[in-house]
Amino acid sequence: MECLNVQQIFIDLLYVGNITIIFGKNIIDLTKATQLDLHVQQSPHPPPAITTFIPQKHKIQKDHQSNIVCTISCSECDDSYVRKTNR
Repeated sequence: MECLNVQQIFIDLLYVGNITIIFGKNIIDLTKATQLDLHVQQSPHPPPAITTFIPQKHKIQKDHQSNIVCTISCSECDDSYVRKTNR
């Protein structure tokens, strides 16, 4: 009996439904039939999120946001100042 030095390869597939699994199995079967010293494994993953293609809004700094309630307490008495921001 001969001992084969088997290499392993992972194939990264974009998951688009059952067709992805079928396609991956066909690649594995083809590899088994043609190269005995190669073990192929599929690794399906979901498509990238749409936010990777569309730039996101810049975050607004806290001091530039509107409708934020601020309270400033006096250090010398019990008075406090309350304000609501607007833009």
